[in-house]
Amino acid sequence: ARHTIIMGSSLGGLASYYAALKYPTVFGKAGVFSPSFWFNKDIYTLTQNTKKINTKIYFLCGDSESQDMLSDLNTMDNLVSEKRCDCKHLTKKVIVKDGKHNEKLWRDGFVKAYLWLD
Repeated sequence: ARHTIIMGSSLGGLASYYAALKYPTVFGKAGVFSPSFWFNKDIYTLTQNTKKINTKIYFLCGDSESQDMLSDLNTMDNLVSEKRCDCKHLTKKVIVKDGKHNEKLWRDGFVKAYLWLD
């Protein structure tokens, strides 16, 4: 799992996060771009009920996406932080100024995310 990365954007970001959380022995790292956490709020409960999260996670979104995107991402980032030791530096959150919910944002953020996760 430590060499397997799953990445996705929008609904794929939600799916990538879910897969990484649900199958930590398969996916050791996740790139979660502009995740649609609003689509299914059960993802918050799943995160809260997970005993410990050791998966390396790179969160990315733009500050010009939907009204809830940034607040949802911050909420999830805080929940994940409660489930791990800060000393491990396993989470990175990137908020892109003027970033919109589109392929340009995700393309431009891909290389940095991959390099950080690798």
